[in-house]
Amino acid sequence: MEDFLRGAQVLGEVGPERAEQNADYVAAIRGLANIGDNYRTDVLKARAAGTTIDSCPGKSAKITTDTLIPFLLRLPPEQRTMPMEQAFRLHMRELYPCPAKGAAR
Repeated sequence: MEDFLRGAQVLGEVGPERAEQNADYVAAIRGLANIGDNYRTDVLKARAAGTTIDSCPGKSAKITTDTLIPFLLRLPPEQRTMPMEQAFRLHMRELYPCPAKGAAR
């Protein structure tokens, strides 16, 4: 997660055009895209099986760095060493909690 935040910081420092030329930024965005793809695959597999994963996004749910980065920065420093995929899934749980069993949908 620290690598992602470092890469994302580049965007704020140099702007979008120059950030795309920065290896840290490119690695952060590619890594996030890969994590998002893995997450979508897990959600689709769970739906096909009639189950859920640890979050319940709608079919048109979207996530952007506009919500992800503030979420990451709110985490206590000792949690910022967790893998980015784990942090992403925590954020998805916060954004898209699953309804309690037996609750009306």
